[in-house]
Amino acid sequence: MAKEAGLSVSQFSRRFTQIAGVSPMKFAIGQRILRAQLLLRGTSSNINEISDILGYEDVYFFSRQFKQVTNMTPSAYRQQGVL
Repeated sequence: MAKEAGLSVSQFSRRFTQIAGVSPMKFAIGQRILRAQLLLRGTSSNINEISDILGYEDVYFFSRQFKQVTNMTPSAYRQQGVL
Protein backbone atom coordinates (compact mmCIF):
# COMPACT_ATOMS: atom_id res chain seq x y z
CA MET A 1 0.00 0.00 0.00
CA ALA A 2 2.88 2.33 0.79
CA LYS A 3 4.32 1.84 -2.69
CA GLU A 4 0.95 2.55 -4.29
CA ALA A 5 0.69 5.74 -2.25
CA GLY A 6 4.21 6.75 -3.23
CA LEU A 7 5.38 6.81 0.39
CA SER A 8 7.94 4.97 2.46
CA VAL A 9 6.52 2.24 4.67
CA SER A 10 7.11 4.27 7.83
CA GLN A 11 5.58 7.44 6.38
CA PHE A 12 2.56 5.53 5.09
CA SER A 13 2.11 3.84 8.47
CA ARG A 14 2.32 7.17 10.30
CA ARG A 15 -0.20 8.86 8.02
CA PHE A 16 -2.57 5.89 7.99
CA THR A 17 -2.51 5.71 11.78
CA GLN A 18 -3.20 9.44 12.07
CA ILE A 19 -6.24 9.14 9.82
CA ALA A 20 -7.65 5.74 10.83
CA GLY A 21 -6.60 5.69 14.48
CA VAL A 22 -5.02 2.24 14.12
CA SER A 23 -2.02 0.83 12.32
CA PRO A 24 -2.50 -0.49 8.78
CA MET A 25 -2.00 -4.05 10.07
CA LYS A 26 -4.59 -3.71 12.84
CA PHE A 27 -7.01 -2.19 10.35
CA ALA A 28 -6.50 -5.07 7.90
CA ILE A 29 -6.94 -7.67 10.64
CA GLY A 30 -10.08 -5.92 11.84
CA GLN A 31 -11.53 -5.97 8.34
CA ARG A 32 -10.76 -9.67 7.94
CA ILE A 33 -12.40 -10.47 11.28
CA LEU A 34 -15.44 -8.35 10.38
CA ARG A 35 -15.79 -10.34 7.17
CA ALA A 36 -15.36 -13.56 9.14
CA GLN A 37 -18.20 -12.51 11.43
CA LEU A 38 -20.44 -11.89 8.43
CA LEU A 39 -19.53 -15.26 6.92
CA LEU A 40 -20.09 -17.07 10.22
CA ARG A 41 -23.56 -15.54 10.52
CA GLY A 42 -24.59 -15.52 6.89
CA THR A 43 -23.31 -18.80 5.49
CA SER A 44 -23.16 -22.45 6.39
CA SER A 45 -19.45 -22.59 5.47
CA ASN A 46 -17.38 -24.33 8.11
CA ILE A 47 -14.55 -22.56 9.93
CA ASN A 48 -11.89 -24.16 7.70
CA GLU A 49 -13.66 -22.85 4.60
CA ILE A 50 -14.05 -19.37 6.07
CA SER A 51 -10.39 -19.36 7.04
CA ASP A 52 -9.49 -20.25 3.44
CA ILE A 53 -11.85 -17.63 1.99
CA LEU A 54 -10.14 -14.97 4.10
CA GLY A 55 -6.68 -16.06 2.98
CA TYR A 56 -5.47 -17.65 6.20
CA GLU A 57 -3.10 -20.55 5.64
CA ASP A 58 -3.62 -21.90 9.17
CA VAL A 59 -7.10 -22.31 10.63
CA TYR A 60 -5.64 -22.32 14.15
CA PHE A 61 -3.99 -18.95 13.56
CA PHE A 62 -7.29 -17.62 12.21
CA SER A 63 -9.11 -18.88 15.30
CA ARG A 64 -6.54 -17.31 17.65
CA GLN A 65 -6.68 -13.99 15.81
CA PHE A 66 -10.49 -14.07 15.78
CA LYS A 67 -10.52 -14.66 19.53
CA GLN A 68 -8.01 -11.85 20.16
CA VAL A 69 -10.28 -9.38 18.37
CA THR A 70 -13.72 -10.61 19.50
CA ASN A 71 -12.95 -12.36 22.80
CA MET A 72 -14.68 -15.51 21.55
CA THR A 73 -13.84 -18.37 19.24
CA PRO A 74 -15.40 -18.53 15.77
CA SER A 75 -17.50 -21.51 16.90
CA ALA A 76 -18.78 -19.69 19.97
CA TYR A 77 -19.54 -16.63 17.86
CA ARG A 78 -21.59 -18.69 15.43
CA GLN A 79 -23.44 -20.48 18.24
CA GLN A 80 -24.34 -17.25 20.02
CA GLY A 81 -25.54 -15.62 16.83
CA VAL A 82 -23.79 -12.38 17.74
CA LEU A 83 -23.47 -9.68 15.10
